[in-house]
Amino acid sequence: MARQLEIRAWDDLDLAEGTKTPATEVRLMQVGQRQVELDLSADHADQFDKAMAYWLDAGHRPDPSTRPKQHRAAGAAKTVLAPSGRKISEQTALWRGYAGQVNFDYTTGHKGSKPYYPIWLRREAQAWLDAGRPQDWQSDHLGASHGDQ
Repeated sequence: MARQLEIRAWDDLDLAEGTKTPATEVRLMQVGQRQVELDLSADHADQFDKAMAYWLDAGHRPDPSTRPKQHRAAGAAKTVLAPSGRKISEQTALWRGYAGQVNFDYTTGHKGSKPYYPIWLRREAQAWLDAGRPQDWQSDHLGASHGDQ
């Protein structure tokens, strides 16, 4: 028996409003440290291109040789040791700690072999942190902190 796998991309703007419109184009966008990929219909891609034209026309491609050198520690996240002994970021540690609290298996997800932290888990974990999570959760789940690496 022959099988065919069909992958469909939906327009992200329409999907956010509950409508499934096939996406035909992709736009990548980065502002500061935030980078997103937008799957768009031809109409939305055209609207995006027109809206961004002013800034794109005024801008230029960055020259890597003129960028200031950044020390590794300047942008490095604080790390902790996972039970395996591997260093992970404090943000990942928060997500793993919260996943343990709500019995969510982050090791199996639709992202293949990489750990998967869905957006709902990340948001709930941050709310859990903001609400004053138990102070001993880190030692129970992760191990000692190692500060800036």
